[in-house]
Amino acid sequence: MSLHCSFPSWASFPSSLVRIAIVIRSQEEERSSPPREGSSGGAARLPLVLASSSPQRRVILERLEVPFTVRPSGVRELEGGDAGEVAAKNTLRKTRAARRSGAQELVLGWDTLVTLGEDIYGKPSDEGAAGDSLRALSGETHEVISGLALLLPGEERTAVAR
Repeated sequence: MSLHCSFPSWASFPSSLVRIAIVIRSQEEERSSPPREGSSGGAARLPLVLASSSPQRRVILERLEVPFTVRPSGVRELEGGDAGEVAAKNTLRKTRAARRSGAQELVLGWDTLVTLGEDIYGKPSDEGAAGDSLRALSGETHEVISGLALLLPGEERTAVAR
């Protein structure tokens, strides 16, 4: 399978997101390929659903030139525990909640959080909380962790990028 890219830097994306993009793009290639002998045509492309209302997530998928629809789940985020596990669990919970029972679709979700020591900073609830987070993180070494989930019919793929 080949991957076509129309923007300059795949290096700026976590490798797990690039692998997910490859899965999605390979579907498009299968669909657009001429039918093989003995087949009835190219594979049907499953629609992609983004389980997030994040403008940043939409921009990334648009840059990947992948058609998608947005279906945020509204799941309350977990806030305590091991940061990698929290990111993975939040992502999978949101993505599963956005999936429609019996639908033939790909559902993509990802959740990013920041850690400073044992403290986890998720999406701030308001401007005051955002200011508190920025003040705490300013000048400090912190870690950004993203959980990724791709749900296909009958299959779930997950990853954590640090």
